[in-house]
Amino acid sequence: MKKIISTLLLFAAPVFLMAQTISLTGSVRDQHGIPVVYAFILDQQQRNATFTDSLGNFNLKVEPTSQLNINCNGYQDDSLQVGGKNHLEIVLKQNPVSISGGEKLKNKDLDILQEAFKTNSSQLLGGHLNGIGAMVYTETRETVGSRFLFNQWVHGYVIKNDGSLVQMKEVTFNYDKMAGDLYLAVTNASVMLADKNVIKSFSVFSPKGQLMTFELVSQVSKDFYLQVISAGSKYKIYKLFITKFVPSNYKSDGVVSSGNTYDEYTDEYAYFIWNLSANTLAVLNTRKKDVKAAFAAEGSKLTDYMTAHNNKIDENYIKGLADAMNQ
Repeated sequence: MKKIISTLLLFAAPVFLMAQTISLTGSVRDQHGIPVVYAFILDQQQRNATFTDSLGNFNLKVEPTSQLNINCNGYQDDSLQVGGKNHLEIVLKQNPVSISGGEKLKNKDLDILQEAFKTNSSQLLGGHLNGIGAMVYTETRETVGSRFLFNQWVHGYVIKNDGSLVQMKEVTFNYDKMAGDLYLAVTNASVMLADKNVIKSFSVFSPKGQLMTFELVSQVSKDFYLQVISAGSKYKIYKLFITKFVPSNYKSDGVVSSGNTYDEYTDEYAYFIWNLSANTLAVLNTRKKDVKAAFAAEGSKLTDYMTAHNNKIDENYIKGLADAMNQ
């Protein structure tokens, strides 16, 4: 892994005011009232997006005048206006073409993908990418953990450096925590590797229904994407995965034994805080005094929160604190 910068860093990019948004909830169902899972909802104005959960529900920050684009594999695309509403019930019609034989990717869509991803070769499929979904590292030893974020391909979308959003219902993703690489699978037939010079961020929808966003923050690492734990008008919290492979080290002399009989992938994490007001990025340690120092500008608001939440400082605590300070 490349060396991680652990000192205060100054961002050169200016801070922009966020447009007024509302919290929109809703559901997506088919014409028979059955929830549509993994439907993709995009706010054209804000360029925010999300997926429906296992019940077909969604929550998205939008502008009151936004237009939403909705698509899902097996259904006809749709679009509608928010019209200042806080809740929408969306109905998608099933696509007979997708049900019978599947839609082919349009040439222009493939061109967009190839601009953002490096076309794969069979070497990718024959290499460590086969670890997705596999529970065994060798024929004789069990493996605990994984180098991949998920043990299956998941839905998601990417944001290019020019701000354009790329998403297609026929493609799925996975992230290699050890190499910092984002992979894309096209209809499970071919695999592509993200070009970090083109893809600045991506969002994936976990099997548990959690939307996880990652960004490439060059001031921290040019090789690994960082997960966005919290984001607001004043603070942004990042999480860096540090994943290592630990081979089996079991030893025994017939009397005394030590070590593990299994190979293992271990995860450690590093956290960073971007203070938008001061325009600085710094390492965020999970010690109480360091957390207080990072949010010192909040004064009594910080004191009140930490007094009311006098529990262990972990990732959930940091997220809750940052979310509260951003309000």
